[in-house]
Amino acid sequence: MPLIAVQPDCPLQFDRVERLMNVDRGGADIYRLLNRGSKPISGFTIAYLYPNGNGGSRGWNRYLRPGEYAEDTIEGKTHRLRPLTDALKDKLDLRGPMKGFVIYFVESVEFADGSSYKDETTYKALRLYLEDLGEKVYQAERKSPASP
Repeated sequence: MPLIAVQPDCPLQFDRVERLMNVDRGGADIYRLLNRGSKPISGFTIAYLYPNGNGGSRGWNRYLRPGEYAEDTIEGKTHRLRPLTDALKDKLDLRGPMKGFVIYFVESVEFADGSSYKDETTYKALRLYLEDLGEKVYQAERKSPASP
């Protein structure tokens, strides 16, 4: 499940995020971002974190005027969309309760005038929280009796 971090001071806002799964595991991310600020953007970095605190980032060198959108679509990827059949749901273990999430956020924005926006505080807080949460889950699983 894709989740978007709340960043009220960020000039770039996620309008849409989709996480597509590959039938052989892995996947692709599709974004739509809005420059809601008052200055043109010359580049930005989007980051993501998994429940264990691991993650990554992707930088874009893209000029965006205020009010303009940046989109990353499936057409730009090598993936092919297939209907989610019952057989695929079983193969990908997609039945039952949610099994995971990914948190997306804007790590940095470079403006055309040379200034920048950075949100290292959100990144560090999320990463530390997720690492701590992952450790607590690991410890709880170690303490619980083995399943038959």
